[in-house]
Amino acid sequence: MLIPLGNFVFRSPFSNWLWNTSVSHSWRVIRLAGMLVIAFILTARSIRLYLRLTPGSLALCGALLLGSSVWGPLHALGAGGLVWLTYTGFQLAKQPEENVGHRAGAPGFLGTHCENTLPALEDLIRRDNAGELPPGALSYVEFDVHETRDGELVILHDLQSVLRASETHEVNAEAAAQLRSAMPDLDRAQVKDVDFAQLQLLHVGGREGLRIPRLADFLGSCQRLGLRRTVAVEVKCVHSDAGRASFIQLLRAYKEQHCAKLEQECPGGDYAPFGWLAAISFPFLWAPSFGEFGTAQWRRWGIEFKKAGIPARSCVVHHIDLVSGA
Repeated sequence: MLIPLGNFVFRSPFSNWLWNTSVSHSWRVIRLAGMLVIAFILTARSIRLYLRLTPGSLALCGALLLGSSVWGPLHALGAGGLVWLTYTGFQLAKQPEENVGHRAGAPGFLGTHCENTLPALEDLIRRDNAGELPPGALSYVEFDVHETRDGELVILHDLQSVLRASETHEVNAEAAAQLRSAMPDLDRAQVKDVDFAQLQLLHVGGREGLRIPRLADFLGSCQRLGLRRTVAVEVKCVHSDAGRASFIQLLRAYKEQHCAKLEQECPGGDYAPFGWLAAISFPFLWAPSFGEFGTAQWRRWGIEFKKAGIPARSCVVHHIDLVSGA
């Protein structure tokens, strides 16, 4: 039963709908209900994956069986749960509570810079290199990646938030008309439904000349400006094999050209769970992009990540390896 449930939740538009209409809702009650639904599904599937994924699970299960024979099943289950929660709590405590590098240092579209844009990234790197950021404020630089319909890897959180922040501005009047003429269902479109050239029509946030950048541009700026922090590239949607191969190749090139230098110049300066570079994602977004755990697709791309030396980590608990066992 968990397999079809997982396919529905993790490999269908339902996952995005559930997240966007519940967890991101303005009403707290709906947010809590949405998170409970997601937590229940993730817990059920995580138990299945945990038993298959880690050798430590065998030890824990053996300890629970032994404990149940000595103290009874409820006491053993409670003790095992306490151990698991304590360990998870320690791992979560290692994560930064607030990281100014989220979405390239500028969450939203109303501040000095717009999120996930080159000016935001460049200003963040400049301030960090100049020592203008508070100690511990920048643990790593994070940005989001989608693949367009024609195979370009671009940086943005999601298409609808960019449209809402951009479409109403006069500078985008012509671009909005062209997009709506080409795509009558634009209000429900995702990045994978549009071409790169169509995205380039938009002036992000209504700021003239500000365009949606490519992943190659972002990584190039990190290298050119001498970023000395960990880079976490969050996978939102990479839908083609060509896009997947390009994603890994771009990260591999950045690792070989820039991270190798950082390892010598700044030993120990990286964010430990990621190293100097990592691909990160929510499990329900990683599965449609690089395969659900245990499938041939997951194994194929997991091996490629390992060959490239690129960690793949969960967004929520950073020590979880999304390609372990591939």
